[in-house]
Formats: sequence, C-alpha cells, structure tokens
Amino acid sequence: MKFLMAGDWHGNTRVALGVINQAVENNCEMIIQLGDFGIWPGYSGVAYLDDLNYMLERVNRKIVFVGGNHEDYNQIDAWEKVNARSTNGHVYVRSNILYVPRGTVWKWNNKRFLGLGGAVSIDKASRKPNESWWWQEAITNDQMLDAVRNAHGKEIDYLITHDCSDRTIWKDRLKPDEDSRANRKKIDWVLDRVQPKMHFHGHMHTWYDWRLNHGRPFTDEDGPYTQVYGLNMEGDRNATGILDTDTDEFKTLPWKMPRNNYL
Repeated sequence: MKFLMAGDWHGNTRVALGVINQAVENNCEMIIQLGDFGIWPGYSGVAYLDDLNYMLERVNRKIVFVGGNHEDYNQIDAWEKVNARSTNGHVYVRSNILYVPRGTVWKWNNKRFLGLGGAVSIDKASRKPNESWWWQEAITNDQMLDAVRNAHGKEIDYLITHDCSDRTIWKDRLKPDEDSRANRKKIDWVLDRVQPKMHFHGHMHTWYDWRLNHGRPFTDEDGPYTQVYGLNMEGDRNATGILDTDTDEFKTLPWKMPRNNYL
C-alpha cells in the first residue's frame, strides 16, 4: 500500500490540489498530511474544505491529517465531540477528509500508525486568541501519556506528528523558547518509549532525514532505531513523498510541483 506523505499546507488550496494530483499520478491510495493542514474559521475555511473534498471524491482518494499549531482547534474540538468516526478512530471532517485525534493508534495494511499532532506557535504573542491562535495547539501531558498507553504492547511502524524531536539534527532550526522545547520533549518521551520504525513530521519547513538510535542521534550501535523524516512546506522541494508500507521505503517526490493543477 502506498501513501502520499505531505508537509504543511497552511490552507493553500492550490498546493493541496496539487498534492491530490500527485497521489493519483503515483497510485497512492491515501494522503497523510503532517499538520498545519489549514483548519480556519469563517467562510474561507469552509470553502477550502469543500473544494478539497470535491476533488477527493472525484478521484476516490482520502486525506487524513494530524493537527498543527496553525489550526482552529475550537472547530476540531467540536468535531471530536459530535462527528462520526471511522473504524480507525479518525474524525470525519468531510466525507473524504479525516482528522487524527492525538494519541490515536490504528492499522493499515498490517502496519500500525500512531498520530500525535500539535506544536507551538512562536509568533502567538502577535496573534489573536480564537481568531488566529488557539491555546489547544500544544501537546498536553495527558495526550502524551495516552499515546504511549495506546501503543503499549504494540509494534508501532510509523509515528505521525507535526512537531519534531528536540534532538533534531538541524539545531539552528529549533526555537529555544521554553514552550517549544517542552512540546518537542514530549515527542521525545513518546519516541523513547514507543520506538517506531519511522517518524514523519512537518512544522520545521525544512527537509532532512536522520536516524535516531536508542534516543541518541548519529551512533553506530546495533539495536532498534527510528528513521526520521522532516518534510518541507507547501509546494517547495521535498514537501511530499511516497511511503510504501509493503517495503517500508520512503522517497521524496520531485520539487516544485504544479501549483495551478486543479485536476
């Protein structure tokens, strides 16, 4: 089974439609989006979801996404309370768009996934609460604990998050503020206990891949390790890639995909 993995979209309809087109061209059955999907209040937010869902229905594809830091979590919280859920525990936002609640574990093609969205907005002081910033953006201690509890006794193949590890190799990209560091350390806490085969995230707007061996990067020790992939944003280079769960291979797609391709 092949999945199209995608970094931050920030509600960019043209980019999202381009990714849907990539999924069709590369025979990917599903799109997994790594947060900052683009859940916004008002008419523009509704139109964005409707446009994407229309195209997804046309090509018989679905998108599942974890929450980022730039999402209207008041809407997401309401959906979690009242909307229908798939058999995997994903919340229906539209018929072909589903949200992954934090800490959800599910199985596709005999592989297990763990979703843990959320991150910190470093510019939140300049944003308006409940209009362009929502306090629910960061991972809570309870959500961190739920992720590990739900994964207990299960082999997790793929961890899907928005934020990155605090041990990420591009140190100059890690914001030093206390809130950001605390959120990253929650992901590290989960990584150390779950030890997934692969970890995919967005948020950093930077592409890189690296290996996390027993929680220590760049060691040559034998034993379990997590292969980490950070994807770029929107239509930039290495913002998307294909995960083949039959072979556990991941390859990024060529950069500068068409931004004006409406299928």
